[in-house]
Amino acid sequence: MDEVHRGQRSYYWIAVNQASCVISAIPMPGVPVVSPTPQRFIGVPSVAAAKKAQQMCMTAPTPDVAEAIDGWRAGKEGAIVVDCDNPEPPQAQTVWSYPRKDRRVRHRDGRRVP
Repeated sequence: MDEVHRGQRSYYWIAVNQASCVISAIPMPGVPVVSPTPQRFIGVPSVAAAKKAQQMCMTAPTPDVAEAIDGWRAGKEGAIVVDCDNPEPPQAQTVWSYPRKDRRVRHRDGRRVP
């Protein structure tokens, strides 16, 4: 089931950073603030899809993961991919913060994600 928060679709976010791959505890309507900064976020519409994607990212061969990310980047399974600037090395703990309004999800052409 898709999560909707204040009129905007919310996503369960997966922070991917090298071999590390963690899921947000709650759905959020925008790109979260995470420390350390991951290489990319994958936003999916349900916790079941997030668990499936996390398992795939952690166990599948690298070419299969790259193919899945390309599919998610194209919107497969209602997912979105956000590449991060200046990723930081993984640490023992990932700290999540709720997204600021200026970090709400947008398409590359600037349109808001519904």
